[in-house]
Amino acid sequence: MNRLYASELRIYLDSGEVQKITYFDKPDGIFYPIDQIDEKEKWISGFQWNIINKPKKYNYIKF
Repeated sequence: MNRLYASELRIYLDSGEVQKITYFDKPDGIFYPIDQIDEKEKWISGFQWNIINKPKKYNYIKF
């Protein structure tokens, strides 16, 4: 698992699949081998998935 913090990121998709992620402005993080993941590190503290707020149109996404 890759846990990385950055002020901005760009995700490249092909047919709905992530192909590449680029992080900007001093990214900082750590890589955990899958068999060494700490349960506390799996989740982002305070994160809530709000599907109702998902952008519905392409032009709402900042480039």
